[in-house]
Amino acid sequence: MAFPLMSLLVNPNAFFSRDSSEWESLRVPALIVLAAAIMAGATAYLTTDLVAGIMPSDVQAYQGVMGIVGTIGAVVITFLIWVVWSAVFFVISLFFQGQGTFRRILAVTGYGYLPILIGSVISFVIFWIFSPAIHVSPVTDVQEIQAAVMALMHQPVMILVSVLGIIFLLWAANIWIFGIRYARVISLRDAAITVGVPVALYVIATVWNMGVVS
Repeated sequence: MAFPLMSLLVNPNAFFSRDSSEWESLRVPALIVLAAAIMAGATAYLTTDLVAGIMPSDVQAYQGVMGIVGTIGAVVITFLIWVVWSAVFFVISLFFQGQGTFRRILAVTGYGYLPILIGSVISFVIFWIFSPAIHVSPVTDVQEIQAAVMALMHQPVMILVSVLGIIFLLWAANIWIFGIRYARVISLRDAAITVGVPVALYVIATVWNMGVVS
């Protein structure tokens, strides 16, 4: 790209204020999302490996299959979430008479995955280093599985990864705000509302699931 992609991280306004023909192609955003999906899949594989250790011995025999399914699922879900975020932004911006196409929204949202990709790499490294220290034991009672999985998800490493996810999502939201502003031809205030409301709800839900608030 003629305009440095990394400048998107520090000056998204300058990146998206250019002629839309310079950034509305989906090729680069899709590659960014693909890279983020691959990292999500790798982390999911490690997580599935831990979860499998909780399962009864007869279920652990399918640990390899569970890992593959978890990895593929994480990759697919990453792409689905890309589309869902884009659709949410598109619908909300309708209330502000947004004019840009959904394709441009997809491009903007995909570019916003750049900090999410960075966060995914950092989270994977942290998880790779510290997950071996997490000790899990198989349960014998099926009714205990849910409690054991919840206890696993509240391990310090898991919470740290979730917190990092929130931080990098907020960074992505900053990019999305400026991108939506130009993709939908609305004011910066309206773009901030378009992005801020769903992102805030997502963060609240994530913190709630972490058990920080109840």
